[in-house]
Amino acid sequence: MNYKKDGSDVLNLNKSKKDYFNGVLFYVNEEELRKIKIREDDYELQKVNVYDFNTKKRINKCFLVVDHYLFLDRKKGKPNRSYFVLCREAAYHISKKFGVMWDNTTYVLSGEKVFNWIKNNKKYDTIN
Repeated sequence: MNYKKDGSDVLNLNKSKKDYFNGVLFYVNEEELRKIKIREDDYELQKVNVYDFNTKKRINKCFLVVDHYLFLDRKKGKPNRSYFVLCREAAYHISKKFGVMWDNTTYVLSGEKVFNWIKNNKKYDTIN
């Protein structure tokens, strides 16, 4: 995996059989999926395997939204605050263990782990 240093908050993923990335899985009904497809029409929906965080067992497949064109927020090298907070809070909502793993495996544009970066960016830290 690598990250892009062009002013966008992005993590570029390269296909790999040995690596993984974390994420939050949520269910949507057909109407919600239709709306997501409309909202994310510049992106590609890909089906990927999903594994349980604790047991490492395969759960099923899910859709992943893939941005091939890098249409991303560009805010002076910092992530979009509301989106960042939403993602981080979702990770901690699953469990503290998952949230800590998210902080230690998620990077900001500078290449710094969220775990360290958040210490100097308190307005992004909503976890108590």
